Amino acid sequence: MAEAEARRISCSLADPHHISAYKLGRQIGSGAFGQVFLGTHHRTGQRVAIKLEPLSAPHPQLPHEARLYKSLCGEGVCQMYWHGTTDDGHYALILELLGPSAEELLHKCRSTFSIGTVSQLAITLLDRFEFIHSRGIVHRDVKPQNIAARPGVSRESPLTPPR
Repeated sequence: MAEAEARRISCSLADPHHISAYKLGRQIGSGAFGQVFLGTHHRTGQRVAIKLEPLSAPHPQLPHEARLYKSLCGEGVCQMYWHGTTDDGHYALILELLGPSAEELLHKCRSTFSIGTVSQLAITLLDRFEFIHSRGIVHRDVKPQNIAARPGVSRESPLTPPR
């Protein structure tokens, strides 16, 4: 995404605003597709991640991602709560807010995981990828930034691939 386009999105969404039943908060990430914001459900206070991509994007990714989430709903996959278009010209995807990525956790552990953590991570990821592949989907962007811990997970299931 061009830098000017990213600034335009930030400016157009800087005022508090709602998408579906969620209030848009501060930006928490960005990527080639657009930006990710923290969101809060207006009645329950549930915190979520809101991905936004301009409808004018030359190669839209979020509609495809929404279809994948619909087909993957199940254990160990990030939950999608809503998707659709906004009044200000964006496609929005509202997702379960996950915890830190495997990359962030590795940095917190001084770039070293114990053999037990690596073993648990490997088993968990193999289970998740087996589930994803059973739905006929191949994850083409496996990297530590795209594997996130679910807050409050048990030791048996430390990380969840979100995308």
